[in-house]
Amino acid sequence: MGRTEGQIPIVLVGHSYGGIVIQELIAHAFTKARRDPRHDPYIKRFLQCLAGIFFYAVPHRSLKQETYDGIFLHGQQTLAEPGQMLTQFNNELIRSSESFKTNIKSIVREPKLRNGEEIRIKSAFEIYETDLGNWKGIIVEQAAVDAGQEAQLVIEADHFGICKPSSGRAGFTENKYFYLREFIVDVVKAERSRNRS
Repeated sequence: MGRTEGQIPIVLVGHSYGGIVIQELIAHAFTKARRDPRHDPYIKRFLQCLAGIFFYAVPHRSLKQETYDGIFLHGQQTLAEPGQMLTQFNNELIRSSESFKTNIKSIVREPKLRNGEEIRIKSAFEIYETDLGNWKGIIVEQAAVDAGQEAQLVIEADHFGICKPSSGRAGFTENKYFYLREFIVDVVKAERSRNRS
């Protein structure tokens, strides 16, 4: 068994490009762990304990040209053609997503890491348009959400409101927070159950 009894499960939560950072973090950690497992015991422990990942509005696959222009260009001229820049950007998103899915499968199979114990992944995406002033639209559409997750959730919010519960007690019952809370509770329960068996 790769995991040590008593380890606390780790659940990573990323919003928007933060989810891509999570993918790259896992890729970096797994590359280091494979290269020399004795090199850094903390990396091994991190991967052993990684039990869940929750993505809020992360563009795993691609952005549309109008979305890319509205977010990044703001009507400014660039040295490269906008279409060329978008192609490079989307290729990077796809590369990161495919690498992430492969790495997760490998981490789960590795006897000294997860030893067959799954890493649960959920993605949530917005259905309301985001108003950036110079552009208005949906930034991450359902088709762009693909991280090999077990489920995709629809949240009635824009890109920035998707992970911001309302203030006060009402925020604790909103889907934005409730889905994440339930996900973390389920992951922790499953890990405790595995530790007992």
